[in-house]
Amino acid sequence: MRADWYGDMLRRLVPASEKSHVFYLNTSFEETLRRHTTKPNAHEFGENEMKNWYQFEDVLGVKDEVIIGEDVSQAELVNQICGLIGE
Repeated sequence: MRADWYGDMLRRLVPASEKSHVFYLNTSFEETLRRHTTKPNAHEFGENEMKNWYQFEDVLGVKDEVIIGEDVSQAELVNQICGLIGE
């Protein structure tokens, strides 16, 4: 969700809940595209559409926003998020 389009709305929602968490998966376009090809709906849109949507380091800049690098495995990502949200 691009910050320039959705950021204001998301920044208003975050303080509205005690249980809000903001995570940003910081991946290069190449890695984003590679991961997209593994999804069941990869046929629905491709590289050209994604180039229009992709924004490098498009963080919200809210308090306690967690930025996760592309070097984190899927299992590590799930464990990190679950640990932070108390699951």
